[in-house]
Amino acid sequence: MQRLRNSLRLNIKRLSNERFLFVKSLLKSPGEIGQVLPSSRFLSEKMVANLDLKKAKVVVEFGPGTGSVTKEIMSRLGSQTKFFAFETNENMVSILRRRFPTINVIHDSAENIDIHMKKRGIEQVDYIISSLPFTLFSPDLRIKIIEKSYTSLRPGGEFVAYQYLHAAFLAESVGKINTKTGFKSVVSSMALLNVPPAFVFRCKK
Repeated sequence: MQRLRNSLRLNIKRLSNERFLFVKSLLKSPGEIGQVLPSSRFLSEKMVANLDLKKAKVVVEFGPGTGSVTKEIMSRLGSQTKFFAFETNENMVSILRRRFPTINVIHDSAENIDIHMKKRGIEQVDYIISSLPFTLFSPDLRIKIIEKSYTSLRPGGEFVAYQYLHAAFLAESVGKINTKTGFKSVVSSMALLNVPPAFVFRCKK
Protein backbone atom coordinates (compact mmCIF):
# COMPACT_ATOMS: atom_id res chain seq x y z
CA MET A 1 0.00 0.00 0.00
CA GLN A 2 2.82 2.39 0.87
CA ARG A 3 4.50 1.61 -2.44
CA LEU A 4 1.25 2.46 -4.27
CA ARG A 5 0.98 5.79 -2.41
CA ASN A 6 4.56 6.67 -3.27
CA SER A 7 3.95 5.82 -6.91
CA LEU A 8 0.82 8.01 -7.03
CA ARG A 9 2.66 10.93 -5.42
CA LEU A 10 5.46 10.59 -7.98
CA ASN A 11 3.03 10.52 -10.91
CA ILE A 12 1.14 13.58 -9.63
CA LYS A 13 4.38 15.49 -9.15
CA ARG A 14 5.59 14.47 -12.60
CA LEU A 15 2.32 15.55 -14.22
CA SER A 16 2.42 18.90 -12.44
CA ASN A 17 5.99 19.49 -13.58
CA GLU A 18 5.07 18.67 -17.19
CA ARG A 19 2.13 21.07 -17.15
CA PHE A 20 4.35 23.75 -15.65
CA LEU A 21 6.96 23.21 -18.36
CA PHE A 22 4.29 23.35 -21.08
CA VAL A 23 2.95 26.69 -19.83
CA LYS A 24 6.48 28.03 -19.31
CA SER A 25 7.44 27.03 -22.87
CA LEU A 26 4.25 28.55 -24.27
CA LEU A 27 4.84 31.91 -22.57
CA LYS A 28 8.48 31.96 -23.61
CA SER A 29 8.01 30.86 -27.24
CA PRO A 30 4.33 31.07 -28.30
CA GLY A 31 5.26 31.16 -31.99
CA GLU A 32 7.36 28.04 -31.65
CA ILE A 33 4.64 26.00 -29.93
CA GLY A 34 1.68 27.42 -31.85
CA GLN A 35 -1.09 26.17 -29.56
CA VAL A 36 -2.44 26.88 -26.09
CA LEU A 37 -3.47 23.30 -25.31
CA PRO A 38 -2.02 19.89 -26.23
CA SER A 39 -3.91 18.07 -28.99
CA SER A 40 -7.07 16.39 -27.78
CA ARG A 41 -7.60 12.63 -27.85
CA PHE A 42 -10.07 13.10 -30.73
CA LEU A 43 -7.53 14.92 -32.88
CA SER A 44 -4.67 12.60 -31.91
CA GLU A 45 -6.68 9.52 -32.88
CA LYS A 46 -7.76 11.06 -36.17
CA MET A 47 -4.15 11.88 -37.06
CA VAL A 48 -3.15 8.21 -36.99
CA ALA A 49 -6.42 6.60 -38.07
CA ASN A 50 -6.04 4.24 -41.05
CA LEU A 51 -2.24 4.45 -41.05
CA ASP A 52 -0.62 1.03 -41.11
CA LEU A 53 1.96 1.92 -38.46
CA LYS A 54 2.36 -1.68 -37.35
CA LYS A 55 3.96 -2.66 -40.67
CA ALA A 56 5.91 0.57 -41.12
CA LYS A 57 9.70 0.46 -41.09
CA VAL A 58 10.24 4.12 -40.18
CA VAL A 59 7.82 6.68 -38.72
CA VAL A 60 8.69 10.33 -38.04
CA GLU A 61 6.79 12.89 -35.98
CA PHE A 62 7.22 16.67 -36.25
CA GLY A 63 6.45 18.96 -33.32
CA PRO A 64 5.29 16.38 -30.75
CA GLY A 65 5.11 18.90 -27.89
CA THR A 66 4.22 17.06 -24.68
CA GLY A 67 3.36 13.88 -26.60
CA SER A 68 -0.42 13.77 -27.12
CA VAL A 69 -0.10 12.47 -30.68
CA THR A 70 3.10 10.62 -29.80
CA LYS A 71 1.17 8.43 -27.38
CA GLU A 72 -1.29 7.40 -30.09
CA ILE A 73 1.52 6.69 -32.55
CA MET A 74 3.39 4.49 -30.08
CA SER A 75 0.30 2.45 -29.25
CA ARG A 76 0.11 1.41 -32.93
CA LEU A 77 3.76 0.86 -33.86
CA GLY A 78 5.13 -2.55 -34.80
CA SER A 79 7.88 -4.14 -32.71
CA GLN A 80 10.44 -3.52 -35.47
CA THR A 81 9.32 0.00 -36.41
CA LYS A 82 11.86 2.80 -35.96
CA PHE A 83 10.32 5.99 -34.57
CA PHE A 84 11.87 9.47 -34.49
CA ALA A 85 10.38 12.68 -33.08
CA PHE A 86 11.67 16.14 -34.09
CA GLU A 87 11.17 18.88 -31.50
CA THR A 88 12.85 22.32 -31.35
CA ASN A 89 11.67 23.43 -27.91
CA GLU A 90 14.13 22.41 -25.20
CA ASN A 91 11.51 22.10 -22.44
CA MET A 92 9.31 19.93 -24.63
CA VAL A 93 12.29 17.73 -25.46
CA SER A 94 12.80 17.23 -21.71
CA ILE A 95 9.16 16.24 -21.24
CA LEU A 96 9.22 13.82 -24.18
CA ARG A 97 12.38 12.07 -23.06
CA ARG A 98 10.91 11.63 -19.61
CA ARG A 99 7.52 10.37 -20.80
CA PHE A 100 8.84 8.19 -23.64
CA PRO A 101 12.37 7.02 -22.78
CA THR A 102 12.38 4.42 -25.58
CA ILE A 103 11.87 6.79 -28.52
CA ASN A 104 14.54 8.76 -30.36
CA VAL A 105 13.83 12.45 -29.72
CA ILE A 106 15.82 14.68 -32.07
CA HIS A 107 16.32 18.23 -30.78
CA ASP A 108 16.29 19.97 -34.14
CA SER A 109 14.06 21.50 -36.80
CA ALA A 110 11.96 19.32 -39.11
CA GLU A 111 13.64 20.95 -42.11
CA ASN A 112 16.72 18.85 -41.29
CA ILE A 113 14.97 15.49 -41.53
CA ASP A 114 17.12 14.44 -44.50
CA ILE A 115 20.36 15.10 -42.59
CA HIS A 116 19.32 13.08 -39.56
CA MET A 117 17.92 10.17 -41.57
CA LYS A 118 21.10 9.99 -43.64
CA LYS A 119 23.21 9.87 -40.45
CA ARG A 120 21.22 6.81 -39.40
CA GLY A 121 21.45 5.08 -42.76
CA ILE A 122 17.74 5.58 -43.50
CA GLU A 123 16.91 6.36 -47.13
CA GLN A 124 13.11 6.63 -46.91
CA VAL A 125 10.40 6.79 -44.28
CA ASP A 126 6.86 5.44 -44.39
CA TYR A 127 4.93 8.12 -42.52
CA ILE A 128 5.53 11.67 -41.33
CA ILE A 129 2.98 12.92 -38.79
CA SER A 130 3.13 16.65 -38.13
CA SER A 131 1.69 18.95 -35.47
CA LEU A 132 3.75 21.93 -36.60
CA PRO A 133 2.06 25.39 -36.64
CA PHE A 134 2.73 26.01 -40.34
CA THR A 135 0.80 29.29 -40.49
CA LEU A 136 3.28 30.81 -38.02
CA PHE A 137 6.29 29.92 -40.17
CA SER A 138 7.83 32.00 -42.92
CA PRO A 139 6.77 30.98 -46.45
CA ASP A 140 10.29 29.72 -47.19
CA LEU A 141 10.37 27.51 -44.08
CA ARG A 142 6.91 26.09 -44.77
CA ILE A 143 7.86 25.09 -48.30
CA LYS A 144 11.25 23.74 -47.23
CA ILE A 145 9.78 21.45 -44.54
CA ILE A 146 7.13 20.07 -46.87
CA GLU A 147 9.56 19.57 -49.75
CA LYS A 148 12.03 17.80 -47.45
CA SER A 149 9.17 15.65 -46.16
CA TYR A 150 8.14 14.71 -49.69
CA THR A 151 11.70 13.77 -50.61
CA SER A 152 12.14 11.69 -47.44
CA LEU A 153 8.99 9.64 -47.96
CA ARG A 154 8.93 6.36 -49.86
CA PRO A 155 6.60 6.11 -52.89
CA GLY A 156 3.14 5.59 -51.43
CA GLY A 157 4.22 7.06 -48.09
CA GLU A 158 2.07 9.66 -46.36
CA PHE A 159 2.53 13.07 -44.76
CA VAL A 160 -0.21 13.82 -42.20
CA ALA A 161 -0.74 17.26 -40.70
CA TYR A 162 -3.50 19.32 -39.15
CA GLN A 163 -4.55 22.95 -39.13
CA TYR A 164 -7.13 24.61 -36.99
CA LEU A 165 -10.37 25.50 -38.75
CA HIS A 166 -9.71 29.25 -38.78
CA ALA A 167 -6.34 28.76 -40.54
CA ALA A 168 -7.24 26.01 -43.00
CA PHE A 169 -8.67 28.39 -45.59
CA LEU A 170 -5.68 30.71 -45.70
CA ALA A 171 -3.41 30.87 -48.74
CA GLU A 172 -0.65 29.13 -46.77
CA SER A 173 -2.79 26.21 -45.59
CA VAL A 174 -1.12 22.80 -45.51
CA GLY A 175 -3.56 21.36 -48.02
CA LYS A 176 -2.96 24.07 -50.61
CA ILE A 177 0.82 23.98 -50.21
CA ASN A 178 0.98 20.19 -50.50
CA THR A 179 -1.15 20.18 -53.64
CA LYS A 180 1.55 22.31 -55.28
CA THR A 181 4.47 20.31 -53.90
CA GLY A 182 4.02 17.06 -55.83
CA PHE A 183 1.84 14.84 -53.64
CA LYS A 184 -0.42 12.60 -55.72
CA SER A 185 -3.41 13.14 -53.46
CA VAL A 186 -4.35 15.42 -50.57
CA VAL A 187 -7.43 14.31 -48.62
CA SER A 188 -8.88 16.35 -45.76
CA SER A 189 -11.25 15.49 -42.93
CA MET A 190 -12.44 17.31 -39.82
CA ALA A 191 -11.89 16.72 -36.12
CA LEU A 192 -14.98 18.56 -34.94
CA LEU A 193 -14.68 17.52 -31.29
CA ASN A 194 -11.26 19.10 -30.92
CA VAL A 195 -11.08 22.58 -29.37
CA PRO A 196 -10.78 24.44 -31.64
CA PRO A 197 -12.00 22.20 -34.50
CA ALA A 198 -9.28 21.21 -36.96
CA PHE A 199 -8.77 19.87 -40.46
CA VAL A 200 -6.53 16.81 -40.84
CA PHE A 201 -4.69 16.56 -44.18
CA ARG A 202 -3.42 13.21 -45.48
CA CYS A 203 -0.96 13.71 -48.34
CA LYS A 204 0.14 10.67 -50.30
CA LYS A 205 3.34 10.54 -52.34
